[in-house]
Amino acid sequence: MSIPEGVTKCVAVLKAVDTDSEKFAALFMVTKLVDGKDCTPAAKRMLFEAIGAKFLRKLLSTKSVPVDCPPQVYKSVALSVLSAFCQEPELASHPDMVGHIPALLEIVSQADEDAPDDTLIIVSEAYTCLQCIAQHPPGQKALLEQKAIPKMCDIYAEKSFQTDEALNILVTLVNSFGPKAWDSTDTAPFHTIMNKIALDFETDHTERKFELCIILQALLQSCRKEVISFATAKEESWTLSIHKGLSDILGSKISKKQRDPALKLTSVMMDLLGADWAMIDKEKPKIYFLLLIQLASIEVRMQLEDKQLKGVVANADLITACFVILEVSIGYIVTDQLDLEQKEKQSLYTALKGAFAAVIGLLSSVSKMKPLTDVKEKIFVCALVRVLTAWLAQETSAMRPQVFAVLPYVLTVANDTFYAHRNRKMAEKAKSKAKADEGTSTGEPIAHDPMSEVDILRLLLPALCYLAVEESARKILLQHKQDEVLFECLSYHWTIVHYKRPPVPRSERLKLLQDGNRTEELDFHLLEEMKDSRTAMVSICNVLMNITVLESKLVEESPTFVSLLKFIYNNLPELKQIPENLVLHGHLAVLGLLLMKQQAKRIKKNDFSICRYIQATIRFLWDAYIIDESNDPTELVVSMSYKEHWMELMELWFLGMQTMAGVLQVIPWLSQFTVESGWAEDIIETLKRVKIGGLETNVKSAFEDLLCHLEKADDSVAPVLKKSGASSFSPFFLPQNVELESELTILYCIYIYLQLAEELTREYGIPEDASAKITAAFLKQFRKCPDNATLTLDAWRTILWSKALGDKYSPLAKRIYERWLYLRYHYMVLAPNTVSMLRQLRKKYLLGLITNGPSNAQREKIRKLSLEQYFDVILVSGDLPWEKPDAEIFQKACHFLNVRPEKCIMVGDKLETDILGGIEAGLRGTVWIPIADKLRLSGDPKPDFTIRHVTELVRILDRGPNAPELEDCSSNASDGS
Repeated sequence: MSIPEGVTKCVAVLKAVDTDSEKFAALFMVTKLVDGKDCTPAAKRMLFEAIGAKFLRKLLSTKSVPVDCPPQVYKSVALSVLSAFCQEPELASHPDMVGHIPALLEIVSQADEDAPDDTLIIVSEAYTCLQCIAQHPPGQKALLEQKAIPKMCDIYAEKSFQTDEALNILVTLVNSFGPKAWDSTDTAPFHTIMNKIALDFETDHTERKFELCIILQALLQSCRKEVISFATAKEESWTLSIHKGLSDILGSKISKKQRDPALKLTSVMMDLLGADWAMIDKEKPKIYFLLLIQLASIEVRMQLEDKQLKGVVANADLITACFVILEVSIGYIVTDQLDLEQKEKQSLYTALKGAFAAVIGLLSSVSKMKPLTDVKEKIFVCALVRVLTAWLAQETSAMRPQVFAVLPYVLTVANDTFYAHRNRKMAEKAKSKAKADEGTSTGEPIAHDPMSEVDILRLLLPALCYLAVEESARKILLQHKQDEVLFECLSYHWTIVHYKRPPVPRSERLKLLQDGNRTEELDFHLLEEMKDSRTAMVSICNVLMNITVLESKLVEESPTFVSLLKFIYNNLPELKQIPENLVLHGHLAVLGLLLMKQQAKRIKKNDFSICRYIQATIRFLWDAYIIDESNDPTELVVSMSYKEHWMELMELWFLGMQTMAGVLQVIPWLSQFTVESGWAEDIIETLKRVKIGGLETNVKSAFEDLLCHLEKADDSVAPVLKKSGASSFSPFFLPQNVELESELTILYCIYIYLQLAEELTREYGIPEDASAKITAAFLKQFRKCPDNATLTLDAWRTILWSKALGDKYSPLAKRIYERWLYLRYHYMVLAPNTVSMLRQLRKKYLLGLITNGPSNAQREKIRKLSLEQYFDVILVSGDLPWEKPDAEIFQKACHFLNVRPEKCIMVGDKLETDILGGIEAGLRGTVWIPIADKLRLSGDPKPDFTIRHVTELVRILDRGPNAPELEDCSSNASDGS
């Protein structure tokens, strides 16, 4: 298209003039000669460039004007020109237009509502220019560089004229740049703007309140999460103002159009600040929190139930916002910080169960469809799976058939996101390395895959720990070859944990030497990524441990598990003595021992990597306990470096000691490594120094059991041990790794049956597969019916073993039963500190024991543990018409003790029987001792106290002068089977 003649003439004149005065006059000629209808984008560009940026800058900055002219006349003319041209997209991003940003920002920063009218007009035109410039990347980049964001924050917070324009520019920039929009070292601008908008949001009762909802959401989504948290933000007014504003909206009768933005803003707040923010109202902390869960659960059901995926995706933003609320809420509920009435708990559980039933229902429907191709649909399905992982990681019993039905599809989605996430991260790392090596960015840009944003498999790992224990779920996992995926996942996270600094370029090595080899601290994001990968590896180890123990035949033959053991051989020594890696070190070491035991036939004596692995494993086990030199040189205690993580490491250490002893049985030549390391001699020297009572029985037994197996494994070891004084130890002290049967973890319980299965094969020649099936069959029948009222315990159990052994091996039933009985009570013992506590308590309190179960079986336990000497009354439900949690059995115990229920407390490890029963019986208080860090769910009874070990009970009873006196106390043992 040709350029109009009028434009050509004006451009020629503008370029021909010599002085600013002539150019100023020529500007007015443009309005006479150029018709706006004829002014094409190309024509506008010619005119704009002919006027020139230099001339416009002079007009904007000149303060002296001709006599009788308004003081802002030049500035006004310049802004009229800029505002006329900036409406054109090509000119809005023109370098000359962008170059005027500093002057424009200065103009809008200085004006307020009480300024003269001509000034306000100028400010208005400056905002017009800035808003046009902010619509395009070059202008956005320049605005960010010119600190436009903090300036817009100050304008909105402090000024009164056209502050909404400043807010619009701010929102445009943060939507474009996200976290990069904010200075990580200065959070003041963010808090300034948030405090002002949040106050407006709280106090406004017009439709603008809902517009502010959307603006607040945009600002919060853009903030730097590493520096904005509930701990850093709770002192600011915006957190409470938003809470009040949202409470006002969601607690009122409003339309869906008004409620949806409020739910979305709520989800952003909870994602950023956690559930603690929802409890910020000190007067009624839980009201809003419970309301959110109910609203989110109802919305999920309304949106998902009986719906097709295509229809659901249309409301994906709202549904995923509700998912965030549910995910964060579940994480908070299980921390046991929420004090709820029983009706509130039931209501909460019902709401959550309904929501997740809808999630599972839609996933079931999607799993039967053809593979998805629409990106939005794929992303939404990922959100469905993600929120379900939060439920599965905590709730392990509800809707199991439905969960198992969708589990293969859940695994497929989770695995796909893992591979996409891993591939993107590896591509970014490779590109970054190439850039560092060559000094420039090379290659094609990395293609963005929406599936790579979140690694859902990483989030699913805690749930897989539970699922791997259940036979039906484990079968699905193995059919899906999830063990192979988990090994790949473990290997990937290892590349993050085992971070190596890039090599220093030759040109910079001299400078590094001059600086004393000082290296920069690792980036915050990298440290967080390493921390998360450590946690991921620990979870993967737990899943693989369960599979290793429960699927011995598979593990023995599987190439994946053979490769896994080699991976551990090669990499465990690389962890070295780094405190952050201690828990991971322990898990990899013990997983390696379990694998070695199963793959003993494959272990080669000349494999040097085994030597390094065994040394690293011995180091982990050796360093856990030390002589307490500072307080008592005759007492063995957990070392300081282990103490911080001991709750995570304690059972792992016992399992490691026990498995090491088992490994020595099947790979006897490894005993030489143990002796040559000096560990065996150190154990003997340590035990000789420790006084009686200076070491818990189960720890002492673990050490002695290892020494016994060392001696059995290799005849040449015995003289070394005797030389060190090992003859002073009784060979009959074998591992007693737990206090009560109720505290046996799944791995310990299974280990007993594994040991028995091995003895069936070794002592009686029964094939390994048959041995495993025999012990599994007995365990299943024993749990189903541990007692028979018409027979003695010995007779009934012998019958169960006879059935499990089958016709071919049933003659062995009596001998196998006697061996099982020995192992059963061999692992059940009261620790010395527990005995000491019971004796101490009995001096001051009456003690009672209530246990559920058949009379004969429970009385046998009581007799074997000699519990009668510690309790004033013992009630077994098999002797009575009630069982826990029936209130009557608690009241009967109080009657026998001759005390009122309100003068007793209940101590137990089961919420559904011990704690619920104590509450319903009206006892003074309840104390819960969770089994293996079990978490309390939303519908569970709420104990008054939660302790990790029964011996902490003394601290509760003596907890301070202001505490109410408890005259009597009822204690409880396991329900045990």
